[in-house]
Amino acid sequence: MDIKQLDGHRGFNVDVNKHLIKSEKYPSLKLSFMSAHKSKGLEAQNVIVINGRNAVLGFPNRMSDDPVLQWVLTAPDTLAFAEERRLFYVALTRTENELFIVAPEREKSVFVNELIKDYMVPLVLSGSQT
Repeated sequence: MDIKQLDGHRGFNVDVNKHLIKSEKYPSLKLSFMSAHKSKGLEAQNVIVINGRNAVLGFPNRMSDDPVLQWVLTAPDTLAFAEERRLFYVALTRTENELFIVAPEREKSVFVNELIKDYMVPLVLSGSQT
């Protein structure tokens, strides 16, 4: 689970069971961690989507869609990672203000590359290349 990566990280106190994150530098900042599934119907002032990497467990998750899903859809999905694409859209539309997507510069997921190429979303690079 991605929240465990912050557990023990300098600068953050993490309650893994409650999905709460406290910043030591900004103690009044309210941070919560949730999946895109859980965020449906919710809004936040700012949203950070993590794991936008081109990997099996990145966003999109490269595990194939459940074949049972095709039985309940009115029309078959023709786009690659269709269910993950819907979840990505949910994650992107939860913010009231700003959205940040965390992805490694050299291993950006297909979704992140599409946003950059097709919608000219600006890419902001940090000091880390991982």
